[in-house]
Amino acid sequence: MKKRIALGCIFVLLFSLAGCSQSKEASVEQLLEEELSGEITVSCYDPMIYKDFFEKAAKSFEEKHPGTKINVETFAKMPDIKTSEDSKIAVVTVTKEEESQESADYIGKINTELMGGGGPDLLVMDILPFYKYADSGLLENLQNYMDADKGFSEGDYRSNIIEAMKYKGGQYLMPLDYRFDYIAYDSSLLRGDDESRLKAMADRISYNELFQIEKNSFLQENSDSSGSVRMLGMPADQVMLDELMRCDYDEYIDLENRKVSLNDGRFASLLESVKQYGTDGYLRPNTPADQLGTGDTGVPFDMSVIEKLRSEEFFFKSKSHNSLREEVLRTEGAKDGFQSFGFGGGITSGDERNDKILGLLSGHNGNKSFKYFNALGINSNSSNKALAWSFLKYLLSEEIQNDPQMMIIGLPVNNAAREELASKIITSNYGNEASSEDDQLTAEQENLVKRYRETVESLSDTLNYWPIQDDTIKEMIQQETKRFFDGSSSSGEVAEALQKKIELYLNE
Repeated sequence: MKKRIALGCIFVLLFSLAGCSQSKEASVEQLLEEELSGEITVSCYDPMIYKDFFEKAAKSFEEKHPGTKINVETFAKMPDIKTSEDSKIAVVTVTKEEESQESADYIGKINTELMGGGGPDLLVMDILPFYKYADSGLLENLQNYMDADKGFSEGDYRSNIIEAMKYKGGQYLMPLDYRFDYIAYDSSLLRGDDESRLKAMADRISYNELFQIEKNSFLQENSDSSGSVRMLGMPADQVMLDELMRCDYDEYIDLENRKVSLNDGRFASLLESVKQYGTDGYLRPNTPADQLGTGDTGVPFDMSVIEKLRSEEFFFKSKSHNSLREEVLRTEGAKDGFQSFGFGGGITSGDERNDKILGLLSGHNGNKSFKYFNALGINSNSSNKALAWSFLKYLLSEEIQNDPQMMIIGLPVNNAAREELASKIITSNYGNEASSEDDQLTAEQENLVKRYRETVESLSDTLNYWPIQDDTIKEMIQQETKRFFDGSSSSGEVAEALQKKIELYLNE
């Protein structure tokens, strides 16, 4: 609590300093006319996720612009990585000790630097509360740069993604990529005309509606096993709670307006629903972390637990956009040789040959949410904003965004890069070199690339919602809801406790 009070005091000072720091700075137009020189620092929290990507881009930028220097600074320690393999699957576990304390220390460090009128020139907003910085006047409104820079065309990028990340009318964050999940269904488990009835609701679906389908007997029970097939392969705990909140997050916690609505009965009801879904058998029981060999207790990998998860069948599956490649290959009846692009939405389950895309989840207001991997903001204290913007724009370029590493990071916001990556994704083996640009695609490959692009773009067109979240608040929710799921507190008690804690945090 002392740490949070200290951070709160810092933000109070930040607001005051921001109001006093309106100096006779050069206009954005004047900044963009400056010759690029000097150096800037890009700061991010997690070295495992960001360091290599930014360092590679920095080196390339410096070669194009002699006299410039891009420093990349990370804060967190590299985690211990352990790999366990058997004949069928490989599991990689990452162990990080005291991560919540480490992240709090990083946020405190950045807050202190900003308060003192300094700080990194470019901030990667992985765990930082950007909305507080924006309110304090400590982040540049990037819309001003986008409008003034004649070399920047919003039409070159996924405008719906960028637009959805505006805050109070300003563009304080610039995403380099975006990610989304979709719902697939196992067509082999449907009966009669259930598939057509299911597709009729694909434009606006929610988990609650999917669960109602089973109640209304749309779907048949699995006659080959001792029990019915589960509706969804998620555990009945925090994971499912996050999914249910995702499309309507600001109805519970509206950070833009500093409004918390957790004690009006809806959040308590949501908690009860998650637990009931588990009781009804719609969701799988939570698997203890040590059974999956997280590495923090020295417990060896229990491959039988993972194999059991993989063998289970579910009517519906939540999948990452990375799985779209396999969906397209199956739909087109592509040869098995294509199916070597080994990443997807985690541990998959059941026989996926009958899986088909249903669509994206929708919130109450038609919200269809997405996430990002990388998003950056420019520090208003920066003494070299021209270089900071130029490097940020370079990170958005086709040259950087069509790097094969983006296949893992996310879908590029750069339209040309996303189109080019579609060919690489279809024609390359994960972890190996992509096909040469001079290689001629076969007719089959061209068809697969076309179908893949169409699938990605049609789903991407509907994305319109990015819920603003705060890592400190997420940690509060996770810790408090544990008490409900382990039975030590009621849903109402947890909701009331969270209401008070989050309100206190936001008002510090």
